[in-house]
Amino acid sequence: GYNNHGQLSQGNFSDSRYPIKLKEVSKITKIVAGFRYLTMLDEKGSVLTVGYNGYGCFGISNTISRTLPVTMQDTDYTRLTGVKDVATGNSHIVILKEDGTAWAVGRNNVGQLGNNSTNDKYRIEPILDKDLILAFLSLLSISSTTFCLGYLSKYNSATLVLVSSPIT
Repeated sequence: GYNNHGQLSQGNFSDSRYPIKLKEVSKITKIVAGFRYLTMLDEKGSVLTVGYNGYGCFGISNTISRTLPVTMQDTDYTRLTGVKDVATGNSHIVILKEDGTAWAVGRNNVGQLGNNSTNDKYRIEPILDKDLILAFLSLLSISSTTFCLGYLSKYNSATLVLVSSPIT
């Protein structure tokens, strides 16, 4: 695939016409793709990201893109753990922690982070919009299919799109 931002996790920007093993990751339970980046959840409940970080969606306090995975930081700047699930948007990431709280980071130009703001965030913040949390939790509770909820700007509304079946 295309690797112009290092999203293939090889430590370089070389494209590949063939499947390749991601470098510096192990025991990954879920992989989701954003716009020119990958987000991965490992078995310990940590979130790893690689590729384009232009809006700070990696949750590492900056917008530096990476060619090898980095681990998302918690609010106290330590390694984020205790994540149950993760979803990506164009340039934002939403996580569900094991304690049931929902958090978001990254681009927020239309309020997609659910924090009553339209400012981009480079660190995770709790989702304040209760309707958005309920929609997110409902989607994650569907056991046989993975969905995404996104903004359809032409119609100024949210749309629900079937993405794929779960990783087993």
